[in-house]
Amino acid sequence: MKFVKLICCCLLLCFVGICTLPPIARASTKYVRVTQDGVKLYTNAETKKVTCLLEKSYYLVVLEEVDQFVKVRLMGQGKDFPKIVGYVESSCVEMQEDEPTLPLYPTEYVTVQSSGARLYFLPLQSSDVQMVATNTQRLAYYGKIESEGSTWYYVYFSGCFGYVRQEDVTKVQINLHPTPLPQPELPQPTPPQAPSVETPTTPTTNPTNEIMLVAFAGILAAALTCALFLPSKRTSQTAFTTKTVRNQSQAFAFASQTNPHRSPALTFCCKTFVKVPLSCDTLCA
Repeated sequence: MKFVKLICCCLLLCFVGICTLPPIARASTKYVRVTQDGVKLYTNAETKKVTCLLEKSYYLVVLEEVDQFVKVRLMGQGKDFPKIVGYVESSCVEMQEDEPTLPLYPTEYVTVQSSGARLYFLPLQSSDVQMVATNTQRLAYYGKIESEGSTWYYVYFSGCFGYVRQEDVTKVQINLHPTPLPQPELPQPTPPQAPSVETPTTPTTNPTNEIMLVAFAGILAAALTCALFLPSKRTSQTAFTTKTVRNQSQAFAFASQTNPHRSPALTFCCKTFVKVPLSCDTLCA
């Protein structure tokens, strides 16, 4: 009985301990998305050997980040699409914070439409042929690549990965992932600028020119003043001389009448009275 009670106590303690333990954090899976055409899947990051070109708009599982590359995994849906691991340049993909909608990568088949499709080890006709797929057989499609001027499909068939020429199988048609691609941000239109009003510039004047202009104005004013006042003074002097001469002439005539016996000198003076003005007393003497 005591033994049963001991076991019950131990089980109760274990249950309480399990319930009080913190939840174990599940490692979150990271994803990258192929958002542009022509993204290359490399076999390794050292030699940059290209496996194929990845389909745009689909997702890859991130395994680790190595310098400028991201180690990724794709496929893994069933026995016909086993997973493969490769490297992509980090600048060619975008990291995703949310878990994407399935499918992560398209699962499409291509069908042999010729008598036989050779599965090459490399996308070269001189490469080794691994096997031949017969007419109507289906091959799992992973990607494509351009080589020797032709398009090659990277496929999986009967336990082997390899390359087949596009003309030997049906053409693959891949639709975009249901999640829309992010749209690039359009630049905001710049408002039209108001026409600039040019401020008229005041021409600079030379101080020397201003001085010369003032001096010229002063000289001109002086000349005008002289022209206005000098003729008036000259006219006044002429009028005064004429009046004086008229008075002297009357004096000479009066002297001649009162003294008919005037001397020759008096006669000469009367003729030249303008030059030698004399008083009336002098002439009558």
